[in-house]
Amino acid sequence: SCVEVLTATGVMFGWSSLSIALRREGTYAELCDDDRSGCDAQALRLNAVYTAGAFCVPLGGMIWGPLMDVKGAKWTRAVGMCVFSAGCILFAFSDSKTFDAYVPAACLVSIGGMANFLSHFVLAEYFADDHFGLVHSLINCSFDASTVTFTLLELIHKEGASTQSLFLAMAALGLVYLALTNETVWAGHLSPPAKKLTSSGNEDGFGAQSPQYGARLDESGKPFRRQLESRAFIALAVWGLFTIYRTMLVLGSITEQMLYNADGRDASHAERLVRVFNFLILIS
Repeated sequence: SCVEVLTATGVMFGWSSLSIALRREGTYAELCDDDRSGCDAQALRLNAVYTAGAFCVPLGGMIWGPLMDVKGAKWTRAVGMCVFSAGCILFAFSDSKTFDAYVPAACLVSIGGMANFLSHFVLAEYFADDHFGLVHSLINCSFDASTVTFTLLELIHKEGASTQSLFLAMAALGLVYLALTNETVWAGHLSPPAKKLTSSGNEDGFGAQSPQYGARLDESGKPFRRQLESRAFIALAVWGLFTIYRTMLVLGSITEQMLYNADGRDASHAERLVRVFNFLILIS
């Protein structure tokens, strides 16, 4: 689960490293007077690709969340991997001069990755009475650390591989994960655990009460509008607005920050700092 989340969910947040590879290949360099040094127009177009991809991460959550409630994690995962692989293929064959499809490709990668990410949370329900927090944190940390995927791709690109070959490999990886979407591989854990009877004899959600966490907040069964108006949902939405937006801004602009605030040093020094930054996210 952690390997899949690490390599095929929030990879777009590693854009700072991927943008180095795209600059190296001259993507959008035709917008500059001097193709070798880069310019603001090129940076703005590359940032537009990241902005679209980053926006589609929460958008994907809004799409897949309700669908997973209806269709289940297995269906969500399978369709999400198809979307993810389609986005990688589209990215592989994009070209800023002849076939500029980077924005829709980034959107598909983010939306498909979000489906894969959400589908893994069903695993935590099997550890609801003992390691619920641990499993949740491992899945979330793997999602945060998925920024390192593009960092590794950039290092491979530096050794001579093309972005096209790298994204075709990513598409193939997504199809491998799609092929693994079956109950035999996951030992039945792609579906939520069966409900059990509580001490009062009523059927309740598996793990609704646990020694470590006590009674869980239960908003299920309430109308959708009432769920949106709940204090818990509003508090999480406000928290996410300020914290996640800040993170997205830093992840998307770190290349420019290092390039223009590097105390007069060259672009190669800025690139090294970007790689260090992305590996530090993995460690943190």
